[in-house]
Amino acid sequence: MVTCQLRGCITALLLFSAALQAQVQVLYSEYAVPRGGTPSLITAGPDGALWFLSVGSGNNTLGPSVSIGRITTAGLITQYAIPNTWAFIQPGGITAGPDGALWFTFANYTSPAGGAVGVGGIIGRVSTSGSVTEFPLPAGISPGPIAAGPDGALWFIAYSSSCNQTPSGCTTMIDRITTAGVVTNQFSVPVGFTSPWRLGVLLGTGITAGPDGGLWFFSSNSSMGRLSTDGTFTQYPLPAGCCSSGPALGPDGALWFDGSGWTGRITASGTITQFGSTGLGPINFGPDGAFWAFENGILDGLPPTLTRFTIAGAVSKYTLTSAYAGHAHLVDMAAGPDGAL
Repeated sequence: MVTCQLRGCITALLLFSAALQAQVQVLYSEYAVPRGGTPSLITAGPDGALWFLSVGSGNNTLGPSVSIGRITTAGLITQYAIPNTWAFIQPGGITAGPDGALWFTFANYTSPAGGAVGVGGIIGRVSTSGSVTEFPLPAGISPGPIAAGPDGALWFIAYSSSCNQTPSGCTTMIDRITTAGVVTNQFSVPVGFTSPWRLGVLLGTGITAGPDGGLWFFSSNSSMGRLSTDGTFTQYPLPAGCCSSGPALGPDGALWFDGSGWTGRITASGTITQFGSTGLGPINFGPDGAFWAFENGILDGLPPTLTRFTIAGAVSKYTLTSAYAGHAHLVDMAAGPDGAL
């Protein structure tokens, strides 16, 4: 499924391929979020449904209304409120955990242009029955993208309070939290390795468990980073200006990413291959063996476009004619259990 902002909706993209047709036919449906708000990051859950984060004005007098939503493949939506005391908050990440629950983060930060608003946020767990648990964070950090690690724990990108003052001198960390909610390790990303504004504040620049037992992430100085579970960082240079989103683990055992005008593939040993252009959104592999990305045209008054890219290098583009034409802004997508995105 794909989530879109500005007039909250969730779009299901149904993928069909006929044996005698070279091109995939794309059909889609849209589902309005009942409680309003802005749906954002989305992931497949262990219960055969999709789960997403949402922020809106709501009725929370302490801050924006924050919720985690569940949508079935038939489009039935349930939302669970999350207590929030922060005046400014943004979705940081959501992932299926090794314990059969969903883990999520909301971060209290703004862009540099938005001014300094402090630091903090929420990291929590929601069971598939909707029971929400929040866990305390170490002092002075905001949580960002989160992923299940190869060691049975969760790993997330975190930023220090100085990140809300200026990108320079900002400390970025990658932290480990157990399924019991205990933060056991905080690894500071080496100085000169990355800028936190690029690493995690922008949606889609996440963290992913690789096929080699490491955690992979982007560095703003045009490089890919790898963190082993013992705290060792490795850096792999990428072409200047890279990258906009990813990395995503592909069916070929490599990591794929959008390189801002081209598509990249990096193996666990650090070998990088460049392919033709793709969209400018998070990359997800579909049930058709290809990966999908999106490009938003809202600033140009154009509808969103989906890009399908095969491992062999074939590229197809599809324009979405949304009911929210002129307003739809795609944010994230995830492969569902029903053969759709």
